[in-house]
Amino acid sequence: MRTPTQNQYDMLRALGSGSAGLSFTKRKTDSMLRHGWVTAEWKPPYYQWVRITADGLRALAFAVEKYGLPDLGPQPQTHQRVCSGCGSTRYRLERIAIERQAA
Repeated sequence: MRTPTQNQYDMLRALGSGSAGLSFTKRKTDSMLRHGWVTAEWKPPYYQWVRITADGLRALAFAVEKYGLPDLGPQPQTHQRVCSGCGSTRYRLERIAIERQAA
């Protein structure tokens, strides 16, 4: 089986949960239809209801093996109330990182 390109991988990853793409361009979708990775309805000028197939899930697995999973993004943060000055009754909010609990 052919491994998807980076752009195809991004699209397959978005569809990997089983959700449907409502309006995808012909340019992005045609090659994936040829490989049998997605199904879709053509309603000019866009493909509607683009869904991943079993072959698409296999291609997604190959792409994860080749490109790896994306980062989860920046570390989550929250705000903590901090006294704004000595003897003051006012507070300011300070950003602090949220630490994940180890299992």
